[in-house]
Amino acid sequence: AKTKELFAFLVDRNGAGVNANEICARLWEEKGQEEKQRNYFRQLILDLRQALEAVGAGSVLKQTNYTYYLDTQQLDCDYYSYLKTGKPAFLGEYMSQYSWADETCGLLWRE
Repeated sequence: AKTKELFAFLVDRNGAGVNANEICARLWEEKGQEEKQRNYFRQLILDLRQALEAVGAGSVLKQTNYTYYLDTQQLDCDYYSYLKTGKPAFLGEYMSQYSWADETCGLLWRE
């Protein structure tokens, strides 16, 4: 489940790079477990790479040092389509299962 959340968070960033510390802070809001979180994060990155490679999309996940991002030119999703064209229409729901997505949802409401 966290691998899916990691991918969703990177999609939400719309190609912007995010370092490992920021990702950990967003995926795990509880404090005091930083070392465990970093170890788990490394496993999540490996799992995400393997999942993407399994569907022929291994080149989507990019990394520069400790910064991770998605090559949005290789992805097709409703969010990116809406940002480019305004379609499909935004109906008010955006990754509602993730609290960190509230900020993006608010920005989408303003558009």
